[in-house]
Amino acid sequence: RRAALDHARGGVLYRLGRLDESLASYQRAYDVQKELLGEEHPLVAQTLNHMGNVLILQGRYVDARLKCEQALAIRRETLGARHPRVAAPLNNLAEIFERQGQPEESLAHAERALELVRGSGRQEELFAWILVARAQQALAHPAEELAARREVLLLLDTHPSFDQGSRSEHVARVEALTSRAASPAPTGPAPAPAP
Repeated sequence: RRAALDHARGGVLYRLGRLDESLASYQRAYDVQKELLGEEHPLVAQTLNHMGNVLILQGRYVDARLKCEQALAIRRETLGARHPRVAAPLNNLAEIFERQGQPEESLAHAERALELVRGSGRQEELFAWILVARAQQALAHPAEELAARREVLLLLDTHPSFDQGSRSEHVARVEALTSRAASPAPTGPAPAPAP
């Protein structure tokens, strides 16, 4: 019961932006869970993944990656490699790679997450599509980015419970990409370079 309370407290503190306190609460929950349930339990994986979320926001990417990789390994082992809950640590790893300027790795992890949750309407699907869109943007693949952003908007429109905070960002990018794609290609000779 104490572990559940510490885990819940960690989530509240995370949402309040009190990251050090959140991490400490998650750590207490993890310590109790590990003692009571063992290291290879889905609840332990969940707590590790949430610790990874906090560490990502703190910019502690090496530590975050370690926690998320542990969570991923436990979830694959206990739930199976194709279980939808495997998508959450994959998304976290995609975000870590994105923040470290590695869009190819980010894209690979987000696409693996999508393989598990595509069409489910789960929040993990939304996050995976957002990560795919941002990776495609970083890789300068406008058609693929546009397709991913359209998926994001579709999920936001069909699931009003999802956070709408980033909707305007995706609408603006879809409009920009659509207008760029609709613009006619320049014809005639190229302009002379400026002196």
